[in-house]
Amino acid sequence: MGVFDYYGSAQLKIGHVSLHAYKVGDEVPIPDGIYLDTAAAVVIKGGKFVAEFPHLTSKWGHKMEIAPLLEPIHPILNVIKDLEAEREDKEED
Repeated sequence: MGVFDYYGSAQLKIGHVSLHAYKVGDEVPIPDGIYLDTAAAVVIKGGKFVAEFPHLTSKWGHKMEIAPLLEPIHPILNVIKDLEAEREDKEED
């Protein structure tokens, strides 16, 4: 668990975190960019929170969930999945 700022439904831990809740249109203290959280993609441009999207879209128009994209960044998620798979295997035996 950690301390985050909220950008719409996304929780981001970037810059000086103060448990602030930002809404689209607010000026924000983080650099311009597109930030991903499991809940949403957040767009910052010109120092403002300009948009929030619940998913991404591929170049072919397919909806892409964000959470699977973040899994390689959080190795503990892979460890948890491996432990759950081992437990399920043992339960089946």
